[in-house]
Amino acid sequence: MKQATEVFQRYQKELPEFDAKLTQFFIILLALTNWGQVELRSTPVTKVSLEFSQKVFADFSHMSGQFYSLKEILYYAEMVDELAVKRQETPLFNENFDSEFFYNVSNLIDKVARYTKINFAKDQVLFKFLFNHIRLNLAVPLIFEESNSTLIAHQTLHSNEYLHRVVSLLVKEIFPAYLQSEREYELITLHFVSSLHRSPDIWLFVNCSG
Repeated sequence: MKQATEVFQRYQKELPEFDAKLTQFFIILLALTNWGQVELRSTPVTKVSLEFSQKVFADFSHMSGQFYSLKEILYYAEMVDELAVKRQETPLFNENFDSEFFYNVSNLIDKVARYTKINFAKDQVLFKFLFNHIRLNLAVPLIFEESNSTLIAHQTLHSNEYLHRVVSLLVKEIFPAYLQSEREYELITLHFVSSLHRSPDIWLFVNCSG
């Protein structure tokens, strides 16, 4: 795992920015290479993902002393492509983008703002963080179940109980088939708590709808 972490972080700057959970996923995926069979998809990968994967595996092979097949390299490139490269900062420019999912995340932010009287829409990065978090959890929902992040969430949410209740109810309403666990409600609420610390001016919210 140490070698995989070192190699991935060496080249990570060549990819678009993404959160720590996705970084951890790619490192684990790299460390598990050659542990089982992989299945390639028929869709081509981008040049960025393929070149990134080639560099990572050339370095990883040198460090580990193991040989990695072209199939492994292509599979890793596919995962990087799907979860990082094709997920643009503005998701509407992704040709495979799900417009309903975009609407649901936007709707969550708008409704939380309405019930808490906090203008979360003014935070420029909240949507991107929420979009990436929820989309990643749909792709790999159980990989990071064991984590001290749950303890951190409990401690932080103790002083944000109302916000947590609002977010939990709205996630159940908007994403009925996706995120049905208390842990996910807590982690999603943490994005809103972080937004309050990142953009304190969003407290100044006037509910024009009356």
